[in-house]
Amino acid sequence: MIIRVNSDNDIIQFITIGGDKNAPDCYEVNDIPFDIMEDIFSYKYIDGQFVRKPDTDDKHVTEAKKIKRIFLNDTCASIIEGGITINDNDHYSLSYADQINLSKLVSQVTMYPEIPIFYHADGQLCRQYTPEEIINIGQIAEAWVIYHTTYCNYAKGYINSLHDFNTIRNFKYGDRLSEEFQTPLDAILATTQIIFHDVIVDPFDYDTILRPNKDYAISSLDGMPLV
Repeated sequence: MIIRVNSDNDIIQFITIGGDKNAPDCYEVNDIPFDIMEDIFSYKYIDGQFVRKPDTDDKHVTEAKKIKRIFLNDTCASIIEGGITINDNDHYSLSYADQINLSKLVSQVTMYPEIPIFYHADGQLCRQYTPEEIINIGQIAEAWVIYHTTYCNYAKGYINSLHDFNTIRNFKYGDRLSEEFQTPLDAILATTQIIFHDVIVDPFDYDTILRPNKDYAISSLDGMPLV
């Protein structure tokens, strides 16, 4: 992995595939711990070490960030599992099990194209697929997962960079980010050839954070890996 930092050593971009480690302010880093990787934009990179930025937010902003990250994680996972539509009428769900199954089928048809492959779209009967069909479905599914996991990761980085409660509150899944995050994000998303224009509103009532004796539940998904 290659990370890029700004003049204050804040991590502002990460590249998992390709990239030029010799570019200005770029470093090649391997074996990043999962807890850092999930929240990488909250760190500086100084002398080969990840250093967490000090928390300068008040408790309301800190809590709003946590809840917004939960919303982004949950929405991303839901959209990915919701799947893809091919040829306008064939829909394929992409649960974790579906993704594994498709990956195995793609590997099989790549290595043994002469072996018949049977699969089915949601709500349809099982039928024989050509190797080209399976590979096409697998490629689109992979691009769909990459698109949303990458957007979610950069969106969480953007949220972590904010210090205004209302800006955090009003952010929706699908909104554009600040230029610092949007520019590298656009470059990655363009490689997927996925077009996604939906904007999904966060249903949480953030006013409850501001009220004393607040009573609300927080999802257990925050911090968990996405498929």
